[in-house]
Amino acid sequence: MEDFKEKFRSNARVEEIINKIIDHHDGAIKNVTLGLGGYKPEMMLDKDLTLEKSGMNTAGEYTILYDYEPVSYPLLTTSV
Repeated sequence: MEDFKEKFRSNARVEEIINKIIDHHDGAIKNVTLGLGGYKPEMMLDKDLTLEKSGMNTAGEYTILYDYEPVSYPLLTTSV
């Protein structure tokens, strides 16, 4: 498992984190979902909310887990 650490302000939208994660994977992933401290339905974060409105309203470190689908790029795009 890979550690990916980044700092965000509490007024940052969850979507900003998703975009940072996609950038971290060089754009090779899509449909990123985030979970605060776990990966159960009640822990999932809404991409339209801020971190503060998602429950991260105090200073400190939070663990956010994420899942994604890989993006498939064909190696060759020309016909033979």
